[in-house]
Amino acid sequence: MRKALLIADGRPNKDPNELDVYATQRLLEMYPVVVSKRFMIRVNALVTFMLNNDEVFGGQAEDYWWRIEFQNRGSPHLHMVVWIKDHTLLDTPERLQRIDHVCSCELTVQDAELHDLVRKVQIHSHSHTCGKKGPNSRCRFGYPRNPCALAHMIDLDSRDFIANGRRVCNLKRTSEERYVNNYSPILLKLSQVNMDVQQ
Repeated sequence: MRKALLIADGRPNKDPNELDVYATQRLLEMYPVVVSKRFMIRVNALVTFMLNNDEVFGGQAEDYWWRIEFQNRGSPHLHMVVWIKDHTLLDTPERLQRIDHVCSCELTVQDAELHDLVRKVQIHSHSHTCGKKGPNSRCRFGYPRNPCALAHMIDLDSRDFIANGRRVCNLKRTSEERYVNNYSPILLKLSQVNMDVQQ
């Protein structure tokens, strides 16, 4: 994305890695059409990959829906729901095994590239948006998450549902992983962007 912004800015030979966050932000604000076009190219590639790769969700993607939102800074982000063909019921051992396969919050992975990506883009850090009810309120995203020895489904009427950021499944998580956002290892390596995979 930064390379495309530099080309639009008339600086095709500048190294994108030399841009700090403020210079990148300025380019995002100056070239919203470039940002939108590049974003849609990536979204379309992601959808094509997901529809043609049953490993991503542990089954064939049968249908999907998405909504694109723009943050105040002008950065687009994607909300997506994917329906999996012949999915198992939520509370079965097969379903939990599938969830363990396609969704993770693991911090110490063996794959060096994935480990670096998790550290770079998947660690939650509190900001002003966490406590919309006031500066001393609990993080509305459910961080820090409670450690959990085994993945399990959460009763929607329980306190755990609220404490888990309104997620129906509590992933296996160590105390060191309390701030790791849920991710798909396959999609994280492909897209290299922050994600929040939910079941």
